[in-house]
Amino acid sequence: MTEPLIPEEAVTALAAPLAPALAAPLAPALAAPLAPALAAPLAPALADPLARLDAPVARLDAPVAGLADAVRRLDPSAN
Repeated sequence: MTEPLIPEEAVTALAAPLAPALAAPLAPALAAPLAPALAAPLAPALADPLARLDAPVARLDAPVAGLADAVRRLDPSAN
């Protein structure tokens, strides 16, 4: 195997400071075409856990409303 013209360490040392400057303008250009491809498989995986959260959150509505009423009765200026 032949030796590279530029050692890998030198390339890494040169690339490290350039990476943030290159990533900022490239990220939107890369994200736009990737978003639909990533969203399709991720949507069902995210929808199920979010749907399962609806019932527990709905069960909290009444106690929270009751607590708010109790606070208003204790301190009418809290309105």
